[in-house]
Amino acid sequence: MLARVALDSSSLALLEPEDPAAQEARHKELLMMLLAHGSLLFAHDQDRQEFLREIEQLPEAIRILWTTALERLPWTVASRRIEYSLAAVIDGQHDLATSWNGDINVALAERLRAKGLGLPSHCAAILDSSGIELVRMEGIHASQRFTRLLELAQQAIRKGEDREAVWRERLGPVAQQSRSATIVDRYVMHRHRARSQGGEESGLAWLLSRLGESGVRHVHLFCRSNRKAEAFRELFGLRGVLAHTPASLSVTFVPDRVFQSASHSRHIRFDYWVFSLDKGIDLFADQLMGQESPSQFGDIQAARSRERDLEHQAPPENVRLRVWPA
Repeated sequence: MLARVALDSSSLALLEPEDPAAQEARHKELLMMLLAHGSLLFAHDQDRQEFLREIEQLPEAIRILWTTALERLPWTVASRRIEYSLAAVIDGQHDLATSWNGDINVALAERLRAKGLGLPSHCAAILDSSGIELVRMEGIHASQRFTRLLELAQQAIRKGEDREAVWRERLGPVAQQSRSATIVDRYVMHRHRARSQGGEESGLAWLLSRLGESGVRHVHLFCRSNRKAEAFRELFGLRGVLAHTPASLSVTFVPDRVFQSASHSRHIRFDYWVFSLDKGIDLFADQLMGQESPSQFGDIQAARSRERDLEHQAPPENVRLRVWPA
């Protein structure tokens, strides 16, 4: 699933319910859609500057959410290939299909501009003949694509589900927009070693190959270190997985007792999003999932806190190894 998003900068003010908690939740949901599935399109640089000024007027907690996200959220100013912006289309001179040439499939618009685009006052969202979903900013929950994203964010991985589908719909779109990925899985090397000794591909090897192919530049792995010598040998065996990609790999070995006190959870954290995985990375070892696993987009701050705890509580003999490139 991929939603390429055109966002009307004047519509941010419509995400302001009276309840501050509801307001923050609405912005978080919108950012989930944008960061995980697409990019912003602006008519020109002045339009982008107006958007940034709108963000500066938001409450502090929400402003921080946006400024942090914008460091990684892809955006473009209308080019020759994308000839007209949302504002230009409103004039009725050009239809959406011609103007955006398939580059956009979700348009989030302010009320008056939505009306100018043909969105009836009694309707929150429609799909026009171009296949672009027009959504009023205050009616984002009526977006079929947005609703599907939220469902995926909380939906457990089902037994028998194809790992390629999980990657394509959930992890892949986020990985393609991220520079780094951090994996926290206490038992991942133990399970990787067992699969490798049996001549089988491990879930870790499969996931690393997908991360490297997606454009992620660096992968950092946290795992337990009961048998460091064996783990070192297996890790160097992983170099071949990443050799044909631009990604680098480093590993922090953490004593088992530190894992017991600091973190029982397992997750994959990208730049600004974390994907919790109850059954661990080895879930991806087989083409079809062998068991159901609770999974969801989680709390990024909580994930970073767990990673800091693993590093800070580890003794001096804790090892961080740069595996690839050597």
